Amino acid sequence: MAISGEKIHVIGIEYESGKLNKSKLAQKWKVSRNTLDKYARENGWIFGKNEQELSKKIELSTTSKMIEKSSNLLVDINDSYIGDTKNIEELTKGVLNKLYKKITKKDENGKSVDVDKQEIDALLSAQRLLKESASTFSMLFNDKRKALGLDKEKKEEDTSSQDVEYFIRNRMIEKGLTP
Repeated sequence: MAISGEKIHVIGIEYESGKLNKSKLAQKWKVSRNTLDKYARENGWIFGKNEQELSKKIELSTTSKMIEKSSNLLVDINDSYIGDTKNIEELTKGVLNKLYKKITKKDENGKSVDVDKQEIDALLSAQRLLKESASTFSMLFNDKRKALGLDKEKKEEDTSSQDVEYFIRNRMIEKGLTP
C-alpha cells in the first residue's frame, strides 16, 4: 500500500521532531520500521533534528502566555488601585476643602471668625484616616507590584497633599488651635 506524498511529508515532520521514538512513529502511521527508515533515507530526514527548535517554540509560546497573564493581572491591579486612589483623593479633597473653609471663614467685614474646635478636630481626624487609608492602599499596591517583580526603582512621591497639610496646620496654629 502506497502512502501519499502529503502523508510522507507529515511523517517526516514528526520523524524530525523526535517526539515519538521510531517504533511508535511506525506504528502510528501503520508502516514497518524498515519502511520508515527507507523514507528517512530517501528524503534526508534526520531523527530528532527539529526537537530543540520545537522545544524553543513551545517555551516561547509558554513564556508569551505567562507574560500575557501577568500583564492582565497588572492591569487589574493598576485599575483597582487607581479607582481606590481616586475615591480617597475625592474624599480627602472634600475634607480639606471643608477644613480650609472653616479655618479661613470671615464675617461680612472681612474679619476672621472663631472656629468650632470640635468640628475642626473631627475634620482633622477624618483627614488623618483618609491619609492613612491612602498610605495603606499605596503600600499594598507597591507590595503587589514587587511580588510580581514589576518595580525596579522607586519613584519620587507627590508632596502636594503634604503642602496642603502644612498650610492647614500653620493656619490652625495662627488661630490658636492645636493640630
